[in-house]
Amino acid sequence: MRASVKGVLAMAAAAVTVAAGAAGCSSSDGGGEGSGPGAGRANGPVVEQDGTAHPAQLVKLNNAQHVKVPGVADAAAAKKIDDAFHAPIDWAVKWAGATLLKEQRAECGNRSNVISVGVRIGLRGDIVSAASAIRMVPCYEGRAACRPSR
Repeated sequence: MRASVKGVLAMAAAAVTVAAGAAGCSSSDGGGEGSGPGAGRANGPVVEQDGTAHPAQLVKLNNAQHVKVPGVADAAAAKKIDDAFHAPIDWAVKWAGATLLKEQRAECGNRSNVISVGVRIGLRGDIVSAASAIRMVPCYEGRAACRPSR
């Protein structure tokens, strides 16, 4: 069994000038101003990857993508935006852990469910939207089929 969920999240990033970031979405070639960390980086939304393990839920993220909007001046607003774009991953981790039956948990042993997330981002004015496609490979998949029948 493989689980697949798709969802869309749209967020108004009025505090961020996303249109300026859209023009700067090219790869970094060091041609930006300054020479410190972040020099030459695009200011618009970027896709980051999460490979965190969540042993309590028996979940391992495999390059789970999410959107990050750098450059938001207000720290509270930046956290709220980042949390909103990371929410599909958080939901998938909680769902995978909460729906695992006792028999399935025993069958998994020391293996984890593997969750990967692909994301597509869109820009329109000061609106950043993200569509997430969540894929999960359960840790118990196929294991019972290998046991001899009685």
